[in-house]
Amino acid sequence: MSDTTGDDIWFDLGASGGPNTIVTPAGDWKLVSGREALRQSLIRRLLTIPGQWKAKPGYGCRLLEMLRRKGTASNLESMRTSCRAACLADQRVASVLEVTISRLTDASGVPKLGRHVHIVVVPKDEPRPLEVDFDAAA
Repeated sequence: MSDTTGDDIWFDLGASGGPNTIVTPAGDWKLVSGREALRQSLIRRLLTIPGQWKAKPGYGCRLLEMLRRKGTASNLESMRTSCRAACLADQRVASVLEVTISRLTDASGVPKLGRHVHIVVVPKDEPRPLEVDFDAAA
């Protein structure tokens, strides 16, 4: 079975102020491959607002724009639909099994701004599902 998940520039999702690339001591970008490359690529697509990249005006997802709306059932469904479509736009994804969007809370359970996004996709060349989790704030 061939692996079409490819290689990509690794980025630190835990960095304050958003994802940051890592530069090696040799001055090169640190790379990531396989399932982790696909996972990071999907997160990057979901956090990019369409039109943000001039070379690819349709690339991205409206998730961050939708986070500013009230958490009604129809708005949450719109977020799930947008996330599903963005994942399926990646040629490496065969299907999306699950999209769950929940409210962020602090350690004591008090709601915070933003949402936790949990998505399960099936890569085209591998039947084993891939889980993608991240927190998104408007």
